[in-house]
Parts: sequence; structure tokens; C-alpha cells
Amino acid sequence: MTFYYSMYGGTVESLSVFVRINGSEERIWSRYGNHALRNWTKGCVSINFIGTYQVEYDFLLKIKFVLFRLL
Repeated sequence: MTFYYSMYGGTVESLSVFVRINGSEERIWSRYGNHALRNWTKGCVSINFIGTYQVEYDFLLKIKFVLFRLL
């Protein structure tokens, strides 16, 4: 399977690809952190299964926020 991804920015934590077969989930690819490039990168992973399966993408971002209290 081939896909493209971009992990640019200070809020990027991780990107993972999972395959679900017969209700069982397995991580087959992952990258972590800011890759400091704005361009899209080609990702490739082999799925060696004949039959029905589901591919899931999971991404995690850091979100920083500041709460202000007005007096």
C-alpha cells in the first residue's frame, strides 16, 4: 500500500497505520515528531493478507492552550 503524508509543525506527535483483520488490530507503520519539511513524503507498507481487511490511520497532535481569567 502506498500513501503520502506530511508531518510538518510543532504540534505533530505521531502518525500510525493499522490493519484490522478479523477484529484484530496490528500497527504496521508509524512515524513520530516534526519532520521539519513542508513537502509530502511517500510512505509504503506491505499488507500480506488475502481476504477482507480494514486499514486505519491514527494521528496525534499536541494542542497547547492558555486559559485567561479576566478580573
